[in-house]
Amino acid sequence: MSAKEKVGARTTRVEPVCRWRARIVTGVAWTIFICLFVWCYYIEVIQHQEWAREARRVGVVRGLVPAPRGAILDRRGEKLALSVPVKTVCADPSLMVVGRQEAARALAETLGLEEEWVFQKLRPRKVRVGTNEVDLRYVVLKKDVPLATWRRTRRAMRELDFGRPKEEEARLNWRTRSCLRAIRLRGVFDEDGFKRGYPAGSLAGQVVGFVRREPRTMDGLPIELETGALGLELSMENLLQGVPGEIRYGRLIAEPREGLSVQLTIDSVIQAIAEREVAKAGEKFQAQRACALVIDPSAGDILAMANWPPFDPNRPAAGVGRQFNMAIAARFDPGSTMKVVTFAAGLEHGRFGLDDMVDCQHGYWRYASLHDHHAYGLLRAREVLAKSSNIGTAILAFQRIPEEELQETIAAFGFGQRTGVPLPGEVAGRVPRLNKQRRYMDFARVAIGHAMSATPLQVAMAMSAVANHGAYMRPRLVARIVDAQGRVWREVPPIKVRQVIRPETARLLAEALRSVVAEGGTAPGAALARYTVAGKTGTAQKVVRGRGYVSGKYYASFVGFFPVNRPRLCILVGVDEPNPRIGYYGSVVAAPVFRAIAEQVARYLGILPDKAPGAAPELGRTRWDMIVSAPLGEISVAPPQSALR
Repeated sequence: MSAKEKVGARTTRVEPVCRWRARIVTGVAWTIFICLFVWCYYIEVIQHQEWAREARRVGVVRGLVPAPRGAILDRRGEKLALSVPVKTVCADPSLMVVGRQEAARALAETLGLEEEWVFQKLRPRKVRVGTNEVDLRYVVLKKDVPLATWRRTRRAMRELDFGRPKEEEARLNWRTRSCLRAIRLRGVFDEDGFKRGYPAGSLAGQVVGFVRREPRTMDGLPIELETGALGLELSMENLLQGVPGEIRYGRLIAEPREGLSVQLTIDSVIQAIAEREVAKAGEKFQAQRACALVIDPSAGDILAMANWPPFDPNRPAAGVGRQFNMAIAARFDPGSTMKVVTFAAGLEHGRFGLDDMVDCQHGYWRYASLHDHHAYGLLRAREVLAKSSNIGTAILAFQRIPEEELQETIAAFGFGQRTGVPLPGEVAGRVPRLNKQRRYMDFARVAIGHAMSATPLQVAMAMSAVANHGAYMRPRLVARIVDAQGRVWREVPPIKVRQVIRPETARLLAEALRSVVAEGGTAPGAALARYTVAGKTGTAQKVVRGRGYVSGKYYASFVGFFPVNRPRLCILVGVDEPNPRIGYYGSVVAAPVFRAIAEQVARYLGILPDKAPGAAPELGRTRWDMIVSAPLGEISVAPPQSALR
């Protein structure tokens, strides 16, 4: 047989074997393919709902990413409130089948937790998802963890030795080694978040407010948000709250947007001065509470709104009774400070002049059952205001001013209505309907600041109108709204509400009010050495619901402005329920506080003196150093960062 024939015979014998092998391989391949198809169909169609729930539990299919709130800034850009990035530390208990004790010890040490509590949280266990039981793979160990603490925690987990040297660990079986490696790398993980912080502590605490954490639902997805609970955090919630981002299957599809920042008219240094001096007065006279307001009368800007006792928004639970903002939420009989409005009504309509004579009835007016602290006879109208004669003021109002004119003037000065300051909790006060014929006693008492109620801010804005040539300005607490890049989103301009009295009337009132702080007036303790001051004291008994006026409970106040010819500042000091054994008159309790605040703020702002033209303000000192170096007492105030530079 030739060689060609041999090759043909061999080929004939091989062909049947190849065909059988091909059939076997093809059959196996089709079997595997069909099995995979059936299995995928079972997973994707029959068990779709259960696996979808499991996917949502162990991995984020769709979720929200929290956004930081906007900051609250003072007029110079110092941050009074800001959102600080923090971490939520979580763990996967399903990995802790070995080494749980060592992991619990490391986590307890770095996070400051109880080791036994962490050990129990890391215990592997099953949870029911629908009709199935699956491994628990997510527990929260601690929220609001600073970034530095999280970095230490992550480093401690990656360096875990599980109580055995590396050489011994290398001899373990591959399954145990893989489990230990998974604990180090994936046993603990983090979630991003933000925590509200207040770097200035209790500085303007009642004004700034604080936030609470609340679970919310947005677009059908759960999220935990910080929402305002007091002060500007509450009233500016819509602006401060950011827009959460969105994540789907581990991918960020929408970036979180930071909220808008709110810049205030408050100056941190002036606020600190006012808070310290008010605290001194509150402690000295054992008062229930006290407040101070510093206002730029030309624009209505609130430079300081101080309240005592202080409230620290970093620890809201520790200051539950200190959240009350006395400046806007407390109603008092304004007392003798209201005489400024009564004189404004008479002078504006030409009902009397400052040199008109008044018989003050030698200390008692039977017609309205009014008393004076001293027995005065005939006084000029300017002397009635300087000596704060109740009888003289009531007689001038009753005999010379029609009730409609006094009622309209009181309303024009803003009493009986909210001022419009953007803070929650402001009250309107109460002004009765005046009628000389039927309610003559109420008419006489309203003229001297009784039988009505007002807030300290209302009184301060009324005096600011006198200082501003009779123009009543809306109190401005927010100067502008700024976005995350520092661009001005909205400017809030000063707003003139109305012209209450003519500039000439305001000038006459300022002239008369200068005598209040002069020798022979009721408040020489409010006089400044280098500035002319116009002001008025107030001492009023407090009204207790159901009991009327109560003996021994007083509200002492002083409100004034300076320099008189070019007013730069209007300051009000109010002290609620000072101890009468120590002192309760506005001239004794509040006037010295006015002087202390005015001297320091004038030096800080560099206001030129009008009594000594050659004198120059102190220069060459930082803004924080210009505050007197007396201790702050119990007020927790941190200096602004720029002041330390």
